[in-house]
Amino acid sequence: INELLYDPSPGNDVNQDGEASTIQDEFVEIVNTGVSSLDLGGYQITDLSGNFFEFPAGTMISGNEAILVFGGGNPAATLNGVSTFVGGPSLNNSGDTITLLDSSFAQVDQVVYGDNSSDDESLNRSPELAGDFQPHTSIAGSVGSESPGTDVTGASFGDPLPSLKL
Repeated sequence: INELLYDPSPGNDVNQDGEASTIQDEFVEIVNTGVSSLDLGGYQITDLSGNFFEFPAGTMISGNEAILVFGGGNPAATLNGVSTFVGGPSLNNSGDTITLLDSSFAQVDQVVYGDNSSDDESLNRSPELAGDFQPHTSIAGSVGSESPGTDVTGASFGDPLPSLKL
């Protein structure tokens, strides 16, 4: 789990289906940080209320690529060059725990967030793919209030990521 948007700003049509919705435009972004393709068939994204989304059999994600799960609506099959799905868990604005389970129900990743973590913008890992979750606009180089399917700068994950020097 690299990015999640639980509180889209009113009027922002994040899934680009022609209708801005504070529920349907919520999303969870999953990124395969490996180099080999991965079969997500049977993997689930769950929340504390018991809502879940299960990836259909045969859902593949290539290495260094993302996949998006929106809360609803009718987005195109791809957005920003990545596959989209609909029917994710309900991302509560007051806080929640979002868990990615593999097809054997083993936990792959988990994000816990509280209320007021990030109003009207997504939470994104910083540094990208590895760090803790931060409000999108607080991350150096970020473009916009969310970046579904891309890194915070709008580049694809297949592109070289900026290096971090300490």
